[in-house]
Amino acid sequence: MNSLIAVRLAVVLSSVSAVFSLVLFSLALGGERGDSARLAVPQGQRDADATDNEVLAQIAELRAELEALRDSCASGSRREVLATETLDDGVGASDDGDRAGDERSPTQAMFSVREDLLRSFASLSDEDRKAALATLGELARWGDAQARDLLVTSLSDSSAGVRARAIRELAQLDDPALMEHLRVAAFDSSRSVRAAVADALHRMPRDEAGPILVQMLSDQKKDVVLEALRSIDDLNYDEAIPYLREQLAVSDLDLAVRVASLLQEMDDKSAADATVERILTHLAAEDISGRVRDVKRLRLVRARSQLQRIVDSDPSSTVRYEAQKALATLED
Repeated sequence: MNSLIAVRLAVVLSSVSAVFSLVLFSLALGGERGDSARLAVPQGQRDADATDNEVLAQIAELRAELEALRDSCASGSRREVLATETLDDGVGASDDGDRAGDERSPTQAMFSVREDLLRSFASLSDEDRKAALATLGELARWGDAQARDLLVTSLSDSSAGVRARAIRELAQLDDPALMEHLRVAAFDSSRSVRAAVADALHRMPRDEAGPILVQMLSDQKKDVVLEALRSIDDLNYDEAIPYLREQLAVSDLDLAVRVASLLQEMDDKSAADATVERILTHLAAEDISGRVRDVKRLRLVRARSQLQRIVDSDPSSTVRYEAQKALATLED
């Protein structure tokens, strides 16, 4: 791949992402709080009379150039481009210098928007900071060290939503410090942050992530435990089996069903027996809608014989129908 084209492709892609995100911020802020709440952009960097339509036109222009660059590039991932190319002072001008005087080159557009975002980030509202992290994450994935640093800084943000989003963005980066960030954030006071950590751990080495996930099985919040179960499943972390068995006794029946289902996938077939009995006991005391929910629980633990019994004997045609459907999915 031609090195200049490769770098220009990276520049234009980042420009589109960053400009588009800031337009969304501007529109959202203007619609909810009035024009006075729009992002403050230094007068020296942009025309003071620029409108949203002009910015949208800039996006269209950048996208058109992106398509032209894509047509010129050979195959290759952006990660390979970043690993082999560096941004030099000549980027933004063509090889023959025809674009040297162009004031709207992709390089200048990108850095204008990028600097505005980095400068304005701390003054944004909680929700806008959370939304801005998507753009920072994209810049970081293109190798922007300052954007990456701001993601890390956001792990200590006062807003739990911002901290959780920062975890999700950092999880998509090849960051050697990520595992340590996740260890610390696993003890965050916010359930949303802990759930984000449990989800992110499925991307990490199983020997490092597994012990943290096992610890998170004892979390008091159901959504955190469910994310930990999914990650344990993704990592095929068999070492968690003894700890999963302990979780079969939790008071939340749905959670116990999820644990039993996971144990079955790990070839611990007998682990579901006690949970099946719990479901049947619960079913006997429920109305039609409650019995339908119990049928779905029995499907999750692959309780064929119990489902067949319901098909044969439940007084409700609705419950029998749901049980028949559940059996059909198990047979598939």
